[in-house]
Amino acid sequence: MHCTRRPAQLLARSLAQPLARTARPSPPPHLAVPHPRSFSSSPTHCGTRAAPKPARLAKARPLPAGAPKTELFELCRSIPALRARPTLINEDSAREIVRKWGVHKMQDVTVVDTYAGAGGLTRAYLELPNVKQVIVIEEAVRYMEAFDSLLEKYGDRIKMIKTDPFQWEAYTAVSKAGYLDDVPTIPFEQPNPHLFFSCQLPTNNHGAQLFYQLILALNGQMWYWQKGRFEMGFLGPASLWDKVMASAGQEGYHKMAVTTRALVEMSRTETRSNLQPPELHFHRHVNDSSNTTPVKITARETPLVENFDALDYVARSMFAARSQPWPKAVGMVAPGAQNLVKTLDATGQMPPKTAVVTELTMDHWILIANVFENWAFRPQTLFDEMSFGDGQ
Repeated sequence: MHCTRRPAQLLARSLAQPLARTARPSPPPHLAVPHPRSFSSSPTHCGTRAAPKPARLAKARPLPAGAPKTELFELCRSIPALRARPTLINEDSAREIVRKWGVHKMQDVTVVDTYAGAGGLTRAYLELPNVKQVIVIEEAVRYMEAFDSLLEKYGDRIKMIKTDPFQWEAYTAVSKAGYLDDVPTIPFEQPNPHLFFSCQLPTNNHGAQLFYQLILALNGQMWYWQKGRFEMGFLGPASLWDKVMASAGQEGYHKMAVTTRALVEMSRTETRSNLQPPELHFHRHVNDSSNTTPVKITARETPLVENFDALDYVARSMFAARSQPWPKAVGMVAPGAQNLVKTLDATGQMPPKTAVVTELTMDHWILIANVFENWAFRPQTLFDEMSFGDGQ
């Protein structure tokens, strides 16, 4: 049996296994999750207003033409938007997305709503009678006023964790507060209809890194995956989804598309408006030109490969030689790996030897990973700490 250092072990050090109720040490400096510039490091607060004074514009902006005259749109007229943090404030769009994600069909569901912003999705969740509670993870003081009416109206059904969701302490705080204690643990063979996770990702590299880390946590069932196979909904830049969902031969096809697909099924969430124009749906910075769209994530019961670490290893190595023919790239995976080309070719399932790495389909990657996993001379250590969480 090969001895490997699993990515899940490093993920545990980064996210500190937040489902554990005991205190965890901070991750070492080289694995500490970087902090987005939009936020300041503040302590965690549960259910109480933060002390700092929220940022406000000297003069409220006029409502965009055609914008709904709702509490959220009115409130956000006076709030300066955060860079790289578009937040959904069109409540009709939020309701449509939440239903497209299927939350209304779940049972006594606890929703973890991260990067909640001004609470557009939060409101849509709380309107559903089958939603038991919504755990809001949001640090931006400027948006806290948007939750006052929700706290008054819904009481204990809404919980506030005022910590940056990019930090593992946010998820530890949820567990320490006991907010997930009533969520049953369901065997991974069947979906868990009692837990849903959503996130409005930052549109910068931090958002992509967070997304990838949360998906990687499936390898070894770390993080909230200890509760079972729940579903996830994300609002994020369309450019990220294009990258993650790219297929063989398409522009942008790379390692993240291969490794993500091995762990989850992913689908775009279509809306009537396509969330266009953005000013009628989001509170966002004037310089933010990203196209924010929703997707739904469903975890696979088991990964598509025998050992996910083996797939991660060969994909990382071979995509570094993405323009090379696949036999040459296989030979670069490890000393002696050129011998695997004959084994792969003998299966009759590989493409012509002139095909380059970016033309390999998911079936090809599964075959390569499994052959590599069962190779008697493959490296014992399959994980590179320096590449952890970057998707490269």
